[in-house]
Amino acid sequence: MSFRNTLWLFCLALLGLGQACRPDVVKKEAANLFFDLEAFFQSEAERLASQQKVDKKITMNGVTEQQQESDWNAAEELKGFKDLHINRPAWRDQYLVDSLRGTNGEITGLRYVAVDSTMRIREVEVDWADGAVSEIRVEKHMKNLIVFFHQTLLYRPGQGYSIWRAQKVPLKKKSEMVVEVEF
Repeated sequence: MSFRNTLWLFCLALLGLGQACRPDVVKKEAANLFFDLEAFFQSEAERLASQQKVDKKITMNGVTEQQQESDWNAAEELKGFKDLHINRPAWRDQYLVDSLRGTNGEITGLRYVAVDSTMRIREVEVDWADGAVSEIRVEKHMKNLIVFFHQTLLYRPGQGYSIWRAQKVPLKKKSEMVVEVEF
């Protein structure tokens, strides 16, 4: 077989392989699986607007302070979660999407993982139970010459939320903070 015939067969094989994979079908389904964090937390803030009292525990570098807040503002407190949405059109190809489905085909879990390590929001997980969101977990990282920052946010509707944050700045000790709020 000549070099020309071998090259021709190789090109045909690549073309056939490319058609068999059909990544456009996968991308279409993945695009439909994006969970709207912004809308979810807006809805939660509205639902919790009448909630005036919460128990809040803050631990900063091992020192814990616990209090009951009587002037709690749900919209303000959940703003940090609302701002973590990854539904920006420019970011659609920046996250791999994985889904879990129940026995009836309903989605019971979504997981988004950043493809690019420079994305600050590295991972988002949304879990459902009985057709309703049961837990949202977000991992956020930032690393540069000035600071290393890692944050894990966990939200459980009807129960509360927690935020764990670690930060390291050159020439300073690592600082850790945990905020836990129970509704």
